[in-house]
Amino acid sequence: MATLLYVHLGRTTFVKKDMDLLAESHDLIEYQFDSQSNLSILKTFWNQLVFLLRKGRKADLVIAQFAGYHSVLPGWWAKLLRVPFLIIASGTESASYPSISYGNFAKPAYAWVTRMSFRMADHVAPVHRSLAASENHYYPHDGVKQGYGNLVPGLKVPSTEISYGFDGEKWPYQQEKEARSFLTVALIHNEVRYVLKGVDLIVRMGERFPDCNFYVVGMKYTPEIAVPDNVHLIAAVPHEELARYFREKQFYFQLSISEGHPNALCEAMLCGAVPIVSAVTSMPETVGDSGFVLQQKDETQLAELIGTALKADTETLGKKARGRILERYPLNLRRKKLLDLVEELVEKNK
Repeated sequence: MATLLYVHLGRTTFVKKDMDLLAESHDLIEYQFDSQSNLSILKTFWNQLVFLLRKGRKADLVIAQFAGYHSVLPGWWAKLLRVPFLIIASGTESASYPSISYGNFAKPAYAWVTRMSFRMADHVAPVHRSLAASENHYYPHDGVKQGYGNLVPGLKVPSTEISYGFDGEKWPYQQEKEARSFLTVALIHNEVRYVLKGVDLIVRMGERFPDCNFYVVGMKYTPEIAVPDNVHLIAAVPHEELARYFREKQFYFQLSISEGHPNALCEAMLCGAVPIVSAVTSMPETVGDSGFVLQQKDETQLAELIGTALKADTETLGKKARGRILERYPLNLRRKKLLDLVEELVEKNK
């Protein structure tokens, strides 16, 4: 049994799942970097350093969920202890979209600490290989090439793709759906997130399809344009309540400009929602032949795709969507791959 120092930015669903998996076989030392506080960044770094000095000395492996400000000191600490440093790459640390102010590499200071973190890493575990290197033709305005491998010149760190895993029992299938209903789930607290997650496109679909209902769950931001009555902007709900939305709605949108391996998309597919996604990173592969892929961020193309989707056999596609997630992304597979990688890194260092 090894002692793992696990550093993250917040206890999101995927962070909690990973910590639970790791704690099954190892001692876990958790540190949450308080990036949302009113403290200065120097004070936040100081608090992290004090924690490392007090509790991090027994670590056999240092793990950072994402790369950024929070991973620099842990990376340095791993080098000081002469233990491996693993980064789990999940999305924002692999992107640069200055036009919408998104991605670590879109901001000079953030880009610097992210590059430094990757260069200190002994191994990277992206949730999809596209986060290492990919081309984004869906939204090419900031350059087509994305991924930390393209954005960190000369990086040669080894990597292992370990997709997220999902529990089919937690997200049960439901055949009966609200007809002509479309759902997306994302925390939208500013204009950057509004555009990033494709909600701007969804709102405009309300006028084109007045006989359909569009639901966006997770809204804290009020758009500057008029929102049609059939577009329902809903505040965030507890995670355990999401299953009801996923089960009841016929289609699920994930029209993001940038993603890793979206949890909400996979959970909605498990519940039988037919996916409609942007041609970005992992999503076309996740959806396969169980849904629809928008090739470019374009309102007219999306309207045509929705028209095609409304004529499709959604019951068959919904069952296929659930089966695809169960087959390709079971929780036990992530458990095995993640624990195997951790044990390999620890053993190599002995």
